[in-house]
Amino acid sequence: MITAYVHEGGRLVRHEGLTKPDVTAVWIDLLSPVGDEEAQIESLLGIDVPTKEEMEEIEVSSRLYTEGGASFMTAILPANADGDDVDMQPVTFVLTPTHLITVRYHEPQAFRTFRPSSSRSAARET
Repeated sequence: MITAYVHEGGRLVRHEGLTKPDVTAVWIDLLSPVGDEEAQIESLLGIDVPTKEEMEEIEVSSRLYTEGGASFMTAILPANADGDDVDMQPVTFVLTPTHLITVRYHEPQAFRTFRPSSSRSAARET
């Protein structure tokens, strides 16, 4: 699933999916992307979206690199941290001059918490 966040009126506004005009999004979140979604992002933004297998590589040297003008960082983040069955999986952050792209295959608490608070950020700034 592709979710795009566009800066509008001092806050991030969530949009499901992504089309060429939406490339104005400052953050593009890929949750369990399938092949056509990866290809769409690669085509629109000119980056190589890492596969789940690439994200799971253990070598530290594979977790931080620069490619084609974008910086890639993969971190292991927990989900279900409140329960007994903590789910530790990689999340890749891709930073380009104009976008932040996240690639993930689970729901870390930080991502679930951010969604409701992003719509309130304009109220906090005033």
